[in-house]
Amino acid sequence: MFNLFGTSFLFIACHLTAHQQKVEERNSDYKRISSYFSLSEVAKADAVNSYDYVFWLGDLNYRVDLSREECNQLLMKSNILDLLMTDQLTGQILAGNAFHQFSEQPISFFPSYKYDLGSDVYDSSQKRRTPSWTDRILFRSRDDGINSITGHGYYCCNTICISDHRPVYAYFKANLKACNTVDGILDVVTAFDAEIYNKANQRRKDTAEQSKELRNRQPSTRTSSFSHRNVTSSYCVLL
Repeated sequence: MFNLFGTSFLFIACHLTAHQQKVEERNSDYKRISSYFSLSEVAKADAVNSYDYVFWLGDLNYRVDLSREECNQLLMKSNILDLLMTDQLTGQILAGNAFHQFSEQPISFFPSYKYDLGSDVYDSSQKRRTPSWTDRILFRSRDDGINSITGHGYYCCNTICISDHRPVYAYFKANLKACNTVDGILDVVTAFDAEIYNKANQRRKDTAEQSKELRNRQPSTRTSSFSHRNVTSSYCVLL
């Protein structure tokens, strides 16, 4: 959890109870985890409502309620929509049993679980588990107005085969508040200041350009040396 210019973010990563039939146990896991983030007596009924933006992700373990044979028939036809109609998580959210007010971007990829290691073949063991979307990324905004989250892509990475799960990832845009108030009084510590923000970005850009110039001036015999202080990187979280 963190606060950015007065806008609060909460990221929850978890692994819920496994096995196809244990839907109620997974719902109970959700309620128990949610209660951990209660910041006040008022928020205890729904702790995650204490934050502007919440992202809940991980191996949520909800399964497809079909036999392996029925699931295979739909997969052979690439009929993802009909398969999603039997998704346990979608059903539990619609019934109000878990993940209240959470949303999910439309799923257009094949189930992320369960694969034989190092292959594109779904579980060929004696258990022959039904392929399912166990790995999910849910999100929620406290305010449905201008301060809200919009999804910009939801994908599965099929080239990473080191697990029986395929990693999933998503892109979002979250609007920041113009300022933060406490009892109607402007909190100048967390208020968003566009001028300061732009100056900070310019400083980072200048520093990167200076670092690049210094590296270019280094003799070729020293090209393998570098300063960790000048290295920037971007990354995404894979499930």
